[in-house]
Amino acid sequence: MRVDCLNAVLNALAEWEVPLIMIPGNHDQVSLGGLEHALTPLQNAFRLPTDNSDIPGILIFSHPTKFRGALFVPHIRDICVMQSILQSQTSASSSAVFVHADVTGASMNDLITSTHGVAPIYFPPSIPIYSGHFHKPHVVQRPEAAPGVSIRYVGSPYETTLAEANQEKALLVLSSNQNWKCVEEIPIKVGKRHWRCKSIEELVELQTMTDDNMNDSIPGPLRLVNTGDRVVVSVYQEELEELRREAKDGSQVSTFDAKVKELRAIGASVEIREIKSIPGLSHLYSDMDDTDSEHYTDDLDWLLVEDMSPFTTWSSYLVSEVKREAMKNATAEIILQAGNEILDDLGLLNDSGDENSQPTTAVTTNLALDNITVEGFGPFRDSITYPLNNRGLVLLRGSNRDGGSDR
Repeated sequence: MRVDCLNAVLNALAEWEVPLIMIPGNHDQVSLGGLEHALTPLQNAFRLPTDNSDIPGILIFSHPTKFRGALFVPHIRDICVMQSILQSQTSASSSAVFVHADVTGASMNDLITSTHGVAPIYFPPSIPIYSGHFHKPHVVQRPEAAPGVSIRYVGSPYETTLAEANQEKALLVLSSNQNWKCVEEIPIKVGKRHWRCKSIEELVELQTMTDDNMNDSIPGPLRLVNTGDRVVVSVYQEELEELRREAKDGSQVSTFDAKVKELRAIGASVEIREIKSIPGLSHLYSDMDDTDSEHYTDDLDWLLVEDMSPFTTWSSYLVSEVKREAMKNATAEIILQAGNEILDDLGLLNDSGDENSQPTTAVTTNLALDNITVEGFGPFRDSITYPLNNRGLVLLRGSNRDGGSDR
């Protein structure tokens, strides 16, 4: 933990007079068992007076603890241990559960759902369950698999990354006298906000914070870009150039450039990202009508994987990875070509070059990694090859200490 950040937190807590309860999360813990964690320095940040002396103002539960009828469970790396605690008699008799856990089916962000962690069926039914860990505020329910179980992710108090753009943050007010029921939600509007615009039109429609729209008499909720916010817009270069050409005889700037200038003038950060199509994927769009094409741009879920050829499945996956910004277009193009070569070697691309055609006969292949070659990544500035055949489990580990590439 950075010392300056720690001191700032301690100075802020020194003015508190309200008791606090904390449980360590995975980012707080520095030991495998979780008992060594970053919350320890906070324990004596402030103290509360009693009749005979004073006591720490912050209760930190490093072990699963039942307090005031509720069970508080810190992050536990061993899923089996977590499951046994949640299915214990102590858990079943608790009025609520507070936990820091990865739950199967929870939204890691707006794009990714967790496929591992603790299944909802292990949680006690019919009581409030509150969890940290994932930043998106939402509720996990699986009525068929886990009847009566409802796990509420409180979420982060402010947006930390672009993946949290447009998420509604809130402070939950709970009543211990009502079995820790949530009695109020207070919206939180603090910190830098992130704005993701998928088109020029979305960017132009953004409104900025001004003296006029800060008037309380204006009806309806307003979503306004403020100083320090981050705006990311994805555009097609051809579309942007055409818009600029349509500006009247060069004397009037395009609506896009005017909006970018307006946003930057109030102190917002604006990032312009060019959208490029991946070579070899044009066949995915050729048979779509306008509705399908728009749907494809926003979400790949409509494509049924079982009805797709190996090439189309592979191509679609790369498109989705580029869209969620997990990789760049240039990287996807390289991986696409490498994947096509593997599919060709396996006989999953026919001799005519029609990637959409299914193979006439089933192919069974045992895949084994013989070696791995790394170049220009982390400490591997020059090309180096590691043999992997007949070596069992291999761990490759390194650090950048010689000024080599960080990517």
